[in-house]
Amino acid sequence: MNALLVGVAAALLGMAAHALVLRLLKPAWRLPALPLLLLAAMGLVFAVVPAPQAPYSFVDGLVAFILAFSFGFAYALVMNGVIYDSPTLALVNAIEACGEAGMPVSDFDRFVARHPFVQSRLGALIAVGEIAVDGDELSLNGKIGPLLSLGDAYRRLRGGQPSEAG
Repeated sequence: MNALLVGVAAALLGMAAHALVLRLLKPAWRLPALPLLLLAAMGLVFAVVPAPQAPYSFVDGLVAFILAFSFGFAYALVMNGVIYDSPTLALVNAIEACGEAGMPVSDFDRFVARHPFVQSRLGALIAVGEIAVDGDELSLNGKIGPLLSLGDAYRRLRGGQPSEAG
């Protein structure tokens, strides 16, 4: 019970704090700020909220940490989709906005023309330093390669095809 209370409270507090300061942060700090705020929120909850059952234990802290960071990183995935114009999120919202009948296929070309996903995503990746522009060439930084490999390995494990880059 202690871990559940602290984990959920810290996640909600950390995510709320992150949402409030998000516009003030430079693009490179938007994601790294989240774990720091989750840790600060967890410390605050431990310090301010008395344990409902016995005193807090190490196991309570560990489970609360796992809960807070699980909720926090789920929020981060959604946040990235919203901030960086996720193609999936935009498409789902556009279809939903058309009502119960859905989006007419004839409207899809106009939708694509209004949503230059590649440009917005490229701009976001350059802003956070994951892609660099060197003259006439785009290059990946060192940390993106292992993430692509990890994503491709996961896709192969579940029976999908590797990405075009992999």
